Amino acid sequence: MTLEVYFLIMSFKISIIIPTFNSAKTLAVCLQSLAKQTFRDFEVLIIDGVSIDDTVAIANNFLSGIPHLTILSEPDKGIYDAMNKGIGLSKGEWLYFLGSDDSLFDEKVLEYILNFFEADFLNNDIVFGDVIFKEWLRASKNHVDFTKFDFNKCNLNHQSMFYRSSVFETAGLYDLSYTVFSDWHFNMKCALFFKLKFKYINAIVANYSIAGASNTISDDFLEVKDDLYIHYINQLSFGDHLLFSAYHKKCSKYAKFYHKVVYFGFSLIIKILNYIISIEK
Repeated sequence: MTLEVYFLIMSFKISIIIPTFNSAKTLAVCLQSLAKQTFRDFEVLIIDGVSIDDTVAIANNFLSGIPHLTILSEPDKGIYDAMNKGIGLSKGEWLYFLGSDDSLFDEKVLEYILNFFEADFLNNDIVFGDVIFKEWLRASKNHVDFTKFDFNKCNLNHQSMFYRSSVFETAGLYDLSYTVFSDWHFNMKCALFFKLKFKYINAIVANYSIAGASNTISDDFLEVKDDLYIHYINQLSFGDHLLFSAYHKKCSKYAKFYHKVVYFGFSLIIKILNYIISIEK
């Protein structure tokens, strides 16, 4: 199967991609949270790695409750291979990745997100909110101040994130060499190398299970993360380097404010010089 098909004309607002493998215990709750959504202009793509339990049978039970449901079951190379296949099949303007052991927070989540898209559609590439950690019964309320520099310390939960489909044309697909942290690498690349625009919205998007793969196993990304981060940081402007130094050294709020003022002043000087040069020409 070729992945070039993701250049098809978009016909849905949102494509929801769910990788599965032996997910029979949790999949019904996940899909039920989609079936009861008040907003209906979305498709669901279940990308299964040839489960040997009732995963596919449970998915088939939702063919009537979720009008645009596609089920693909074939061998794959892990979660991110399944996500890449889903990207290739998707027809949505925005893409969202949901774990088979996760669920949307309530029945109006997609309606709320859609209203945000309509109000601020052209200005953002990646929109993210918060999640509820199911096992801890608390929300991830630390994203409102999240900046591109914070990817050096932590990642955003993909269950809280909506990607414009063009993001994957710009930044490519997930790197299969990272089995559980490829989304961290991808987000870092989007923010620092391709300088895509991230936007926080004050909304709880999903109920997130901390029992997922990224919380129970690891991969080589953590060993090379610092080198990758330095590589992407080197693509930044002088002004962004000033901001980075403030965050990277964990400066106080006053120091961060100082760096922002310096960055603003530097940018203003450059604009004035460019204006003077243009007049002289």
